[in-house]
Amino acid sequence: MRHCPECRRPFGKQSDVCPDCWEPLVAGEPGRRDSLALLYRTTALYEADLLQAALADDGIPCLRVGSPLDPPVGPNSRVMRIYVRADTLVVARDLLASLLGPHAEADR
Repeated sequence: MRHCPECRRPFGKQSDVCPDCWEPLVAGEPGRRDSLALLYRTTALYEADLLQAALADDGIPCLRVGSPLDPPVGPNSRVMRIYVRADTLVVARDLLASLLGPHAEADR
């Protein structure tokens, strides 16, 4: 089974591109558009704020879990996690690398 990564419609072997949006078809079942993927994990409040604001500026919805007010998970550290929709993960990772540099690891 193949599907369109843009509109999520499934197709058989008869097509190579989606007739509606002209996207090349990819193998596998379409995933849920609303499933979340972990983009980034940090203990630095400024990194979380910067990334969340940049994602919003680019129109990428995100969910931030954790806060500096949460109980510590280690000595003086609190982990914040930024989630994005699974279908926007690739674009969000590119944005992450452009903001925090090549040393920034997605989902660290």
